[in-house]
Amino acid sequence: MSKFLNYKFIFIASFSALVLAACGPESEETSEADMSTTPVEDMGTTTPVEDQGTTPVEEDQGTTPVEEDMGSEPVEEDMGSEPAEDMEPDLDVVGDLGTPEPTDFPCFTELKEAWPLNESVNATGSITADGDAWAVDAAAGGRMEALNNSFVYVDFDSNSIVETDDVSALTEGTWDIAFKRVAIRINGGTSGDGQARAAKLTDTSFEDVSAVPADATFVTDESVDAECTLKVDPVSAPYTAFNALNVDNPTGTESWYSYGGPGGVAPTEGVVYLVENAEGSATYKLAIDSWASGVFTLRWAVVQ
Repeated sequence: MSKFLNYKFIFIASFSALVLAACGPESEETSEADMSTTPVEDMGTTTPVEDQGTTPVEEDQGTTPVEEDMGSEPVEEDMGSEPAEDMEPDLDVVGDLGTPEPTDFPCFTELKEAWPLNESVNATGSITADGDAWAVDAAAGGRMEALNNSFVYVDFDSNSIVETDDVSALTEGTWDIAFKRVAIRINGGTSGDGQARAAKLTDTSFEDVSAVPADATFVTDESVDAECTLKVDPVSAPYTAFNALNVDNPTGTESWYSYGGPGGVAPTEGVVYLVENAEGSATYKLAIDSWASGVFTLRWAVVQ
């Protein structure tokens, strides 16, 4: 029995060896097959070499939008054209304002230097009611500052000051009469492009003037002649209508005033002026009642 078991053990061991011999190589072949196909197949289809050949990075670098933008340079095109386009509307706006160049005014240079004509509005000028009269402050900062300040421009129709400077006033049609210190100008002739003219009535009073006499002689400002040669009064100020109307002043001022009085100068008594407005649509009577340190006391009213 013991011998039989030994033979049986030998048989089983031999059989197992044969089985192991048969199974062992097959497993190894399977393992090798897995190793030879799995990585190779994956790398063969997903290799970065093939991806690098068609990478979007290389294609983008070959046709980069940056190079196209740099080639057209929209910034340079804008800089070359935008300022010119921006300036054109500005010029059109200026033209739309209807303000001609001051140098277009006849003899502008000579007039600007002679008065002189200033390019800033007189900040100290004012007009206030004084009973039935008007007080017009045309002191212009005093004698030492007067050359640097504009005239005070008055509109008879509205009883108010027109906010304008001397240069603009040459082509500003809404003012009628202007004052600075003892000087008086009207909006016509060499002082402005309005139609203002003035005449002088003597031996009368403000209340007695109710109409324009048929024989009234009207003149306008003529500070230069046709050749732009300056005309001056006895104190070397540019000539105006108020000089032309008073050449016979017995005190020699050739102006609306005589020397004397509390302010140093005084209006000639018994004189009333007629002033046509800048539009030429109405005539005003004007009485200069007093003057003191550049402040006029005036009365004016429309005459029929």
